[in-house]
Amino acid sequence: MTRGTPLFLATRVAAAVLLGASALGALTVASVMLTPKTQALAEADQLIGKAHQLADQGQPEAAFAAIEEALRIAPGYAQVHWERAMQLMAWRRLDEAIGELRLVVAQRPGDAGAAGALGEALAAAGASEEAVKWLGASARRDRANGVTWAKLAIEQARLGDTKAALESAHRAVKLAPMVPLAQYSLGYARQRAGDTAGAAAALAQALKLDPNDVNTLVSLAALSRTEGRLEESAAYLLRTVEAAPTNAAAWVLLGGTLLELGRNDAAAQAFTRALALDPDNATARKGLGLAARAAPGP
Repeated sequence: MTRGTPLFLATRVAAAVLLGASALGALTVASVMLTPKTQALAEADQLIGKAHQLADQGQPEAAFAAIEEALRIAPGYAQVHWERAMQLMAWRRLDEAIGELRLVVAQRPGDAGAAGALGEALAAAGASEEAVKWLGASARRDRANGVTWAKLAIEQARLGDTKAALESAHRAVKLAPMVPLAQYSLGYARQRAGDTAGAAAALAQALKLDPNDVNTLVSLAALSRTEGRLEESAAYLLRTVEAAPTNAAAWVLLGGTLLELGRNDAAAQAFTRALALDPDNATARKGLGLAARAAPGP
């Protein structure tokens, strides 16, 4: 029973009457419970609702301003920190988002969603070891969540723990066979374990479920390249940049593959696109130089 709810207040009234106090006195005692902390939380919740409306209207900056106001009114309120973290993650301000999510999990130690979100943010920041810790905690708290098991498998595979990764990925596929991420996690885990044929089968299934999934396309391109099928690899990477034209890393991969194929002009164009998106990308700049010095190709 939550303090400040009608049920809570009614219970306090009933208890006071039984003890011989007046109902009015009981309400006076109970009303104290509404201020000042409960009032601050109520105002913060209203601002969170306003932020959601603004976000739905395509005004993320105004929505974030409402969240900041909620934080000023109710500092330390876990829900405000959660909302703030979600927007920061959308803006790829990962360090700040991770800080907010650490506050949330400290207040909600048994919350599978909070643990999973922290793990996901850490994974996006490249902190796979700690990501495994929090994704694992989330998966154990919500064992039926196939997506969480898939995310855990991917990070375990990145750390080289292919045995654990395969176990998590198989669980993900069992729980969520029609979710592309689950099939991708199995393909990626098998790829890291050196099972090329098994990886290709799982990745093909993931691509069937989502033909434009960037991670799946890149993994298939890597498999094709490993087996010397550069034309096929380039085809997968062309599909990747079509699906994600603002992904600088994908343009770099495409440029490198085209350079190996001797398509120097096309490679130069790919590296140029990458640099337009990420001017500080050293690999793209180096690739552009190699393409410029090489003989013109088709």
